[in-house]
This record gives sequence, structure tokens and C-alpha cells, in this order.
Amino acid sequence: MWLIFGGSGFLGSFLRRHLKARNIPFHSPTSNQCDIRDKNALRRWIDEVAPEVVINCVALTGVDFCEEHPNEAWEINTRAPAIMAALCQEKNSFFVHFSTDYVFSGSKGNPYVESDLTDPINVYGWTKRLSEESLQAAYPEGTLIVRSAWLFSEHTKGFFTFLADAVEESRGELSVPRQVGSPTYLEDLAKTTLKLVEKGRSGLFHVVNGGATSWVELAEFFLARFPGGGALSVSERKVDTRPARRPVYSVLATDKLRKTAGLEVRPWQEAAEACIERMTKRRKE
Repeated sequence: MWLIFGGSGFLGSFLRRHLKARNIPFHSPTSNQCDIRDKNALRRWIDEVAPEVVINCVALTGVDFCEEHPNEAWEINTRAPAIMAALCQEKNSFFVHFSTDYVFSGSKGNPYVESDLTDPINVYGWTKRLSEESLQAAYPEGTLIVRSAWLFSEHTKGFFTFLADAVEESRGELSVPRQVGSPTYLEDLAKTTLKLVEKGRSGLFHVVNGGATSWVELAEFFLARFPGGGALSVSERKVDTRPARRPVYSVLATDKLRKTAGLEVRPWQEAAEACIERMTKRRKE
């Protein structure tokens, strides 16, 4: 039996679908059924389910919100995962946690590997860095930490759905931040994560689609393939006034994934093509 916290969310819904396809039984409490900030509630669920694997998909990912609400960000992104890991260690359950490219400052200038020193430049990145450090120190033999970035899907949250809505609303022009990173299709992130679990891989892994791009290039790729996308023009935002700073370059290397786990994630272009095709079909239905 597996236990997924945040199973109805952006990533959790993909993981649940793949677990069902593999006929792997799982429980996935809602936020009303289990507040992950409540240690006693977490203990009750883990005690009752006695899971073989626990996956934490809950995170406060609004980067600007985290910047302005650091205590709440720490509670959800740092403290709660540490409690989960401690409880998993007691039950000898395997623990899976997700992290982000925002643990890096973006100053390196070439792809980051897992062993690079983390140096976040915003509160969100700091809370995720602290969670990585606490899990690696407390339960290294039974914890898998998956760093990913720039998540997209055909569903109701993410960059592609944002662009699709802009097209359908006939906005005409759109500006996006100046950043270079590693786009990641949620479908591929879910599949690869489950393969790592099946292989019993603990430790830290980067899981992103192959290649790198900018927000402008990614938007142009999408608009060239989405119906009516040609009517929307995209430019790079000259001034970023958002509360939280973002790393300008946060590409994640996946050499470790390939060399030590024998897994490779397809190029982002191929994944994006598949996602856009699914999105177009869904919006026609």
C-alpha cells in the first residue's frame, strides 16, 4: 500500500493515474482529511496505512506568495516533509519528496548537477533547500528527493494552460520573464519518479526533460502549434517587478539519472508536442 499526500494536486493527479495503471493500491487523503502541518494527523495516517511508500506532493509553490509569507512557506515546504520523513523512518517506509531548480541562484552559467552547492535567492528556494538538507541528514537511506523545474501539462495549471487561455481571450501581446531553464512534462516526471521508486533509488536526482530553453522560446514553440496561437505575440519582459527574484539560468543536468539509474527523459520538444496535442484535443471536446 502507498500513501500520497497532495494526491489531488498538479503532480499528485498524474502519480495517482500511473499507480492505478500499475494496479498499485494507495490512499490519498485530502487536505481536509489530513493537514500536513499537524504531526498527529500525519502520524495517524502513516500508522493506519502502514505504507510501503509515502509520496509528498504538497508544497507551497507560489514563489511571490512565499516571499511575503515566509513562515507559512517554511511550515509546508520544510517542517512538514521533515516530520513525514521521521515517521517514515519509524515505519521503515520509503519516502519520496520533490524539490526545485530554485535551490540555485542561477549564477553558474551552465547546467547544474546534483552535487553543486545550493544558493537560493528567494524564500521559496530557501525552504526547499532546507527540506533537502533535513531529509538527507535524517533519513538518507530511505528518502528519494526529485528535483524538477518548469512543470507543464495539458490540465488546469501551468505555463501552457496560461498561454492557451491568453490565446482564447485574444490578448494579442504577452511578456514573459528573462529566464533559461529545463521544461518538464508532468507525465514524464510522474513516470520517471515511479521508475526510480521501483528501482529502490534513494538520494537526490534531477528529473527534467532533455534540453534547455527560455520562457520566450517555450512560448513561441507552443503558439506555433496551438490553434490560433499565431495571433498572440510574446516578448521578453524588460523589467521584473515581482516580489521574489528568480534565477536567470537554472538548467538541471540529468547525467546522474542516466548513468546511475539507467533512465533518460525525452527532449522537452517531444514532450511539449505530445502535451499540446492532448491539450488541443481536450479543448475541442
